[in-house]
Amino acid sequence: MGFYFGRSWDFLIRNRLTQLPIANLTNDRPLRIEFSFTITPDIFLNFGTVKFYNLSQKIRDSIHFRVLKSGIASGNLIDAGLGYQSNNASVFSGAIHNCYSQQQGADIITIAEVGVQIGSVTRVIPPTQKEALNSAQNIATAVQNILTTAFTDPITGPTIALRSDFLARCENALTASGVLRLDSALTPTGTLSNILKYLSQRLKIRLYRNAQNAIDVSALPTTRSPIIDTTTTLVRLSTSTGVIGTPIDYQTGVQFRTFMRPDLRIFQQVQFESKFISRTLVTQKITISGDTHDDSWYSDVDGINEEVLN
Repeated sequence: MGFYFGRSWDFLIRNRLTQLPIANLTNDRPLRIEFSFTITPDIFLNFGTVKFYNLSQKIRDSIHFRVLKSGIASGNLIDAGLGYQSNNASVFSGAIHNCYSQQQGADIITIAEVGVQIGSVTRVIPPTQKEALNSAQNIATAVQNILTTAFTDPITGPTIALRSDFLARCENALTASGVLRLDSALTPTGTLSNILKYLSQRLKIRLYRNAQNAIDVSALPTTRSPIIDTTTTLVRLSTSTGVIGTPIDYQTGVQFRTFMRPDLRIFQQVQFESKFISRTLVTQKITISGDTHDDSWYSDVDGINEEVLN
């Protein structure tokens, strides 16, 4: 973990066999890292870039993207913990999909392009037997088995967790959607994004990533409302709590920048206050960016008006 002006950061590169912390306090000249992570409700639109300055050749080689002998593209995983000495949180966990180094003046910069851990690996899921899909409970079990297979990397193991009560919620969603039996087998193939899309359309349910970064499920909403995270305390954001610059009010929502808030999550309710704007928002997109060696340390937030979702 590194500290600078009360800020803190730690990056961990890992795979099944090894773990490599990238920043630490023992270095008299802390490593410079630039980063940007975009987080949305859609796991396939979550991505980021991390730039490491002047890593040793050995470390550069260890984090580069590689293709395994099995023919399955797989990179190392990366975890980013960001914030402040009193408020540090894991803001992104994903996979390095591309990594390369380039020289810029006297610096050698290693650039890691990261995304959700499952990437775009193509999997063929064994088809579910038609005769097994004769109740909402059996269909829910089949969906859980499909997703467990789809979200498990053969090298690193499970990449994204299912909600702990996923099976019961899936059964309830299927019942609410009126899907109690199917007359043909489930045969999802292709990329994992296609698998989620296929299951959602075929079963008339909604699969998404919740505020705890787990795959969740619900019946298709009768309104436009997503599932709002009401498990966390309402966050109040204003110039006195770190909001900077001029917010953009587009009537149905607000875009604004604040000094980094690692505690913010997708679908979280926030009370936003500025000179001309006062309303409750639900976060829809968060971009966290910074540089360990300059003043950049921000959260850029897109929030939609709560009443629009109700």
